Amino acid sequence: MDTIAGIKLQIQDMKPSPEQSSTSLEQQLAFLISEVGQVAREVLNLNEAGAGDVAAIKSRLGQELYNVIWNACALADLADIDLDRAVKHKPTIKQAQLWNRG
Repeated sequence: MDTIAGIKLQIQDMKPSPEQSSTSLEQQLAFLISEVGQVAREVLNLNEAGAGDVAAIKSRLGQELYNVIWNACALADLADIDLDRAVKHKPTIKQAQLWNRG
């Protein structure tokens, strides 16, 4: 899965059937927070790394960033949030916020 659309398809394929237990919003948020913590750990490791460790840490950091994106997409799916719409709409809001900082 190399795109957000691909991740969303993967999440749909992995959804449990109605008879199976599903993840709650709170549980999915906990998964996301855990992954953000792992990103933080790898960033700190990168700041303290010797030259020989950098490539391995960057590889782990990339994997953890993927996990954050995946879990954010899963949270959006559980909350019935259209991420495509949000991505199209948010830049307009962000631009207005930047102009209003004065």
